[in-house]
Amino acid sequence: LYGFQCIYPDLLKKHFPVSENYSQYLGDFTRDSYVAFLREVILGVHAPENVILLEIKPEEQKTKIDFYCTRDLIGIQAVCLTDLIKEGKQLYYFLNGKKTPIHRIYNRIIFDELHSRDDLGGVVDLTQPLDVEWVPHPDWFYRISKYTLPFIKHPYVPQTFFLSEVKQVPRDLDNYVLKPLFSFAG
Repeated sequence: LYGFQCIYPDLLKKHFPVSENYSQYLGDFTRDSYVAFLREVILGVHAPENVILLEIKPEEQKTKIDFYCTRDLIGIQAVCLTDLIKEGKQLYYFLNGKKTPIHRIYNRIIFDELHSRDDLGGVVDLTQPLDVEWVPHPDWFYRISKYTLPFIKHPYVPQTFFLSEVKQVPRDLDNYVLKPLFSFAG
């Protein structure tokens, strides 16, 4: 929720008393430096019209508010996988009625969801070589996700287990969170 976490606290500060020393940004980031960094990561060297946020039916996602915030912050459009046009290895989408080339994809598709859907019809096969850059790569969900948490042993990472590994229910169960591994939007 990279766009939402920038805009939402601004709205809260506008309507509610929020301490001046509170910031939603970590380290030395400010709103301006955060947005600049977000633009750099998502756009790379490309113009906003040539970068899309790719999702399955973005207008139906629980996280769609973030798509609108991201559009407002950096100028990219949320595009449904079903709206991609493939010509050779090049991808296009329609922006204001004009066929527009896609050079970079901010990928928000969770492939478990894609594979479970049978209502999408023919869609572009994203596993084939395409002339696009990925942010992140389509494999991101398996490489960097809540699935990896139980494998990370570090003082700054909450102790995490797969439920199948728990031998005895903890007495202080109210201090734990049960998180479904493959649920969408939490």
